[in-house]
Amino acid sequence: LVLKLLATPPTARYASAQQVRRIISSWQMEEQAGDALGQAPLVGREQHLKALLRVWNQVQEESHGQLLFITGEQGMGKTMLAQSAARQSGARMVLEARAQLLEGAPPYDLFVQVLRSYFAVMPPEFLDEAAQELCGRFATLSPELRELLPDLTEAAALDPEQEQRRLIKSIIDFIKLVTLECP
Repeated sequence: LVLKLLATPPTARYASAQQVRRIISSWQMEEQAGDALGQAPLVGREQHLKALLRVWNQVQEESHGQLLFITGEQGMGKTMLAQSAARQSGARMVLEARAQLLEGAPPYDLFVQVLRSYFAVMPPEFLDEAAQELCGRFATLSPELRELLPDLTEAAALDPEQEQRRLIKSIIDFIKLVTLECP
């Protein structure tokens, strides 16, 4: 953090104090989650943990991305399992979201949470043109994205079915693109 704050040239520095606050805040949340994990053992999930770590190692060896969904009843230890796998794997970044089973939950909420998780720790101001173009295609899902990147181009209007396909494809393509540098 400090090296990036002092980087030369200035364009390599964080773009705003708000961005630095988001990054520090995410570290504090990770530290609190790690403290909580240290107090509770992972019980009955050893096989699942091994499977997650096996997938992580495969991703590292083959240099390709992987999207994993951990599902189960509330209170089964999904969050603890994911955090334990992330800690043991040494992952530099973990994007997390929690599905809401509530009626009336916003559409695409899971993807919006993943994007918020990403932009909480990564500087959106330094995205390349391809990533910014993709962001413009799904910015309607997350209005704060336009606040972070006010120069995003507006995506052309499509019929609802095509719009749905474009949103999903754009989010997937964005995740693929940004995880090339940080799996």
